[in-house]
Amino acid sequence: MNTITHGGDIYRNKVSADFSTSVNPYPLPENVVAAMQRALKRAGQYPDLRQERLRGALAAHYGVMPEQVVCGNGASELILAVFHAIRPGQTILQRADYGGYRRCAGAVGSEVIRVDSINDWLPDTEKSGAGNPDQDFLLLFSLPNNPTGRLMSQQTLMRYFQYCKDHHLWLVIDASFLDLTEQAKTYWKLLLQFVDQYDRCIVISSFTKSFALPGARMGYLFCDKCVADRIKEQLPEWNVSVIAEEAGIACLQEWAYLSECIENIAAERKRVSEALKGFGFTVYPSDANFILFRAGIPLYEALLEQGILIRDCADFFAGQEKSGLLSDEAGENEAFGGGHYYRIAVRQKRDNTLLLESMDELLNKG
Repeated sequence: MNTITHGGDIYRNKVSADFSTSVNPYPLPENVVAAMQRALKRAGQYPDLRQERLRGALAAHYGVMPEQVVCGNGASELILAVFHAIRPGQTILQRADYGGYRRCAGAVGSEVIRVDSINDWLPDTEKSGAGNPDQDFLLLFSLPNNPTGRLMSQQTLMRYFQYCKDHHLWLVIDASFLDLTEQAKTYWKLLLQFVDQYDRCIVISSFTKSFALPGARMGYLFCDKCVADRIKEQLPEWNVSVIAEEAGIACLQEWAYLSECIENIAAERKRVSEALKGFGFTVYPSDANFILFRAGIPLYEALLEQGILIRDCADFFAGQEKSGLLSDEAGENEAFGGGHYYRIAVRQKRDNTLLLESMDELLNKG
């Protein structure tokens, strides 16, 4: 069994401050909370099997057709449904990326190819038979990268898209963290162009991170209509609750709220990153609402004893003799070495200060 370790395990740990889940640290807009509360009155009803209001609202917001929208119980359900719909013979993943992708590929028996950089793999596709209709290839990566939080350049992204289109590869982009980056608008414009121009491109996102709704489970994806129909066949009926549906519709009406959140997160990300560097840690550049760093000492258990939960990133590199991450350009691949790798969410200022003070105390103990 391929076990994946996630953050957010507050159920088996005594936690007063959770930095292991990278969600928006600011309170939900009141209108979203009110919409979920109203939806509780419909708990005795089945949700709309076709999710027409929700898909229509998403389509209007992003400028696509409702038939191109598939909704699910978070992005995780949709990623697994994509694999079941496509059943790729081989799946190309970067070495440092979300471990759940490996589990989804394994669920359909897809051979996983791990690469330090997609640049290292692309020239070899013709030799390996990419584009063979009997051996579908699927290229999957997170944007921004998870666990580093780094966005690849738009030029690099366009190059990968064109290569997949030219060689008839499936391109699946997990944009679950994109809406909490300062560059979200320009990248979304590009991603939606990809969906419009190529019937084998799928873009996945959710309200989990942007609106801090992991418990409500509201995910969505955009793709070609015929592909959307294939994916829907892999999903159970009524997979989006009435509460999740109303939350999603309300979130789309509160998008301006994200602008202030992004500005505050960016300021705190810079402050926390500089403090971590001051501790002597290796800090990886991030455009998202989380920070990956390497410490010379173990921190997970020591912080947990103080009620502070961080994300141990060992599973991102599990079972690999060497590890790397997707670079912005060929030749700029940054390898991971030994040490203790952790990811922390960027929370509000008071929480971040608590974390930094706790780390400082541990480092200076004795």
